[in-house]
Amino acid sequence: MPEYVIGGMDPDFREEFYDAGRAMDSAGVKWAILSAFRDDCRRDLASGYKASARCSLHGGSVRTGGNLAEILARLSRLIRHRARLRLKISALSAEGGVSALVLSLMPFILLGGISLISPGYFSEVRHHPLVAPALIYAGLSSLIGNVIMYRMVNFKF
Repeated sequence: MPEYVIGGMDPDFREEFYDAGRAMDSAGVKWAILSAFRDDCRRDLASGYKASARCSLHGGSVRTGGNLAEILARLSRLIRHRARLRLKISALSAEGGVSALVLSLMPFILLGGISLISPGYFSEVRHHPLVAPALIYAGLSSLIGNVIMYRMVNFKF
């Protein structure tokens, strides 16, 4: 369909038209909307008109039922907005990933720091019967928290 729509046009106009068609393609709009515009333009050129309101990108096509310039302007705004949104999402998810890493490492950093400053601090409670279940609970809670944080910052958009 793209070859039919842009075939036989002026090279400069064809390039501009093709870029608009590719943008429409990425937004899910069919090329067929542009073929009526092209046919109108060709008919006007064949009948001797150099340019007409119907054959300009600003005039749109009578048979498409809308203003092509307005459609393309909205489409370009939508594409730019999606690109900005994608960058914001990437930045926020990277920030969330760093926060998750810091939160995951904090208990081990504190344990190491306290052990360096005061080596005997944990020696009294190390052999207590509740320490092993408490550490297992803390490890499982940390693992569940890490899975939740991973799913919060890694998603498809």
